[in-house]
Amino acid sequence: MINWKEFYKFTKGQPPWSLLVKAVSIVSRKENALELGSGAGRDTIYLLEQGFHVTAVDKDPDSMAILQELPQQNLRLVQSGFEDFTFEPGAYDLVSAQFALPFTAKDKFGEVFARMKDSSRPGGIFAGQLFGMHDQWNTPGNSMTFLTREQAEDLFRDMRVIEFKEVEEDGHTANGSPKHWHVFHIIARKEA
Repeated sequence: MINWKEFYKFTKGQPPWSLLVKAVSIVSRKENALELGSGAGRDTIYLLEQGFHVTAVDKDPDSMAILQELPQQNLRLVQSGFEDFTFEPGAYDLVSAQFALPFTAKDKFGEVFARMKDSSRPGGIFAGQLFGMHDQWNTPGNSMTFLTREQAEDLFRDMRVIEFKEVEEDGHTANGSPKHWHVFHIIARKEA
């Protein structure tokens, strides 16, 4: 479905996602950030520039090779799938998962999501996306995670939701291929 090498070619050097920029503007402390699905580093670079110590997680070795080209001060690279990553409880001021969490297999998603939320410190911010049921990639046999709006909202019931925006539209992937998107864009704060 996705050629990750091609995806990195198209996204390397792109500006950070606007949802992440908004989240960084409201985070109360800029010490430790967890970035899930680091890809070609577009958000990694931004988080480092904002003064965070960044733990960048991606299972793809090509992603790790690109990220190793970045200055390594304040950057910890972890090659791992989310289901195998050791989330440290209460460790992060910001958890960023830009278009990454839906790639977690359905049968592992609940556990991964709970451990991810637990890794945020009290008052910490989550910023990321979940995919809705009408997303073009939601096809029989696809192991990715797709949620109804109610399911997505329920995941954040114990957090203060700052932004929850549902977008369903025809658009394009990074390489320009047409795609019907159904996405929930979310910023939420973990209650103290």
